[in-house]
Amino acid sequence: MPLGEHASNFNLEKAICNHGLFMMAPNCWNPSTKSFQRPLRLTNATDSVNVSVSHPTGQDFLVIHVYDVEILSSEDRQTIMNQIVRMLRISNKDESDLREFHAIHAEAKHQGFGRLFRSPSLFEDIIKSILLCNTTANYILQFARKVENGKINLHKYEEEGASCELLYKLLKDNKGFGPFVCANILFCIGFYEKVPTDSETIRHLKEVHSRESCDAKTVHKDVKEIYDKYAPFQCLAFWMELLESYEKKCGKLSELDNSQYHIVPGNIKL
Repeated sequence: MPLGEHASNFNLEKAICNHGLFMMAPNCWNPSTKSFQRPLRLTNATDSVNVSVSHPTGQDFLVIHVYDVEILSSEDRQTIMNQIVRMLRISNKDESDLREFHAIHAEAKHQGFGRLFRSPSLFEDIIKSILLCNTTANYILQFARKVENGKINLHKYEEEGASCELLYKLLKDNKGFGPFVCANILFCIGFYEKVPTDSETIRHLKEVHSRESCDAKTVHKDVKEIYDKYAPFQCLAFWMELLESYEKKCGKLSELDNSQYHIVPGNIKL
C-alpha cells in the first residue's frame, strides 16, 4: 500500500500507539515486530479476515498481509485498504489537518505527533467511546438498534461539510452520550475542538498545568484557557500532553506487552 505524499511524515508506531483505542480488542500491536494485527471486514460487511500491517524502515509503503484467504476480489482489497486508511488517518483531509496542526504546534511537529488512532469504522469508535464511560449495555443496544433500523445514518456523520456543533447536538440526543463520549466521537470523526473532560483531564490539569483548584465545575473553563490557542486542534494538543504524562510513568506505550495495558490509567494518581 503506497503512502504517497503521506510518506514524509508517517510513522506506523506513532500513528497507532497513541490512544487507548489501540489497546482494545480486537486490536493487537506487536512491540517486537512493530506490526499491527486485527480482523477487518470484507465488502459484504459480514465476513472478515485477519490482517497485519507493517512499515518497512525507510520505505514509502505499508505491507499488508491478509491471512486465511487465497484470493481477494478487487472490491475486498479496496474495502480493506479503506479501513486501514481510516485507522491510520492517511487520507488527504487527515494530511491537511496534520500540517495545519504542526504549523501552530512546533513541538508536535518535532515529535511527529498528530495522527490519533481510531477504528476501521465510526460505529466501532462510538461503541468503544461509550464503553470508556462504563455506560450500561442498554444504551449501547438502543444506539445499535437505531443504526440497524436506519434511524441513524452514520455515513452522514462523516460527510464533507458537516459541522462540529451540529454533530455534537446529534450525538447528545442519544441516551448515554454525555460530553466526554461526544468529544471522543468527534475527534474520531476528525473534529478536534472539544477536549474530552473527565477525572483524567482534571488530574492532568492539576499535575501539568498547576490548576490545583480544577474540579468538575471548573474543568471546562480551565481547558478553554489552556488549549484554545491551538484551535481548532485543542484535543490534539491536550492528547499529546496526556500521552507524554503516561509514558513518563509507564514507558513507551508501543513497548508495553498487552498484559500491562491495564496499568496505564491505573498508574496515574491524583
